[in-house]
Amino acid sequence: MKKYFIVFVLVCVLQIHLKSQNYDFELPCDTLTTQLEMNRCTGLKSKIIDSLVNTKYNCFKKILENDFKQSMSENDTLQANYYEKLIDALDGSQKSYLALAKANRLFYNNVYDGGSMRGMVVNLSSVADGLDRLKKLDDFIVQFVGEDSGFCE
Repeated sequence: MKKYFIVFVLVCVLQIHLKSQNYDFELPCDTLTTQLEMNRCTGLKSKIIDSLVNTKYNCFKKILENDFKQSMSENDTLQANYYEKLIDALDGSQKSYLALAKANRLFYNNVYDGGSMRGMVVNLSSVADGLDRLKKLDDFIVQFVGEDSGFCE
């Protein structure tokens, strides 16, 4: 019974995040009913979210690196140091996110060990972590470039 409650909560959280962050998408497999189909569908969602996270992270890092290079070419060491610290902080943040997501998957993998729902629950955890990361990257970009920047969309 606890396992079904956890799955229900994960699904609800996932739906709230998808709609609130404009990462609302439906896949043809969303209406499937067998456990195997749901496992595959959530796996696909996990891969899509992971791809979005990597794209947004790489885009933002490229913006910072370009600003760093421009500062270096202008011999503005103070500004260059600023961008270098931002790049290091972004890299550290991404590494921490990856470690957290891996630990969460490991936890759910162990909780549902041997169960047919394990794949779905692990995938939903990855999707929820990815959506949280996308929101954080969006916040970073807004803080750095501004609200209506159009960067990394």
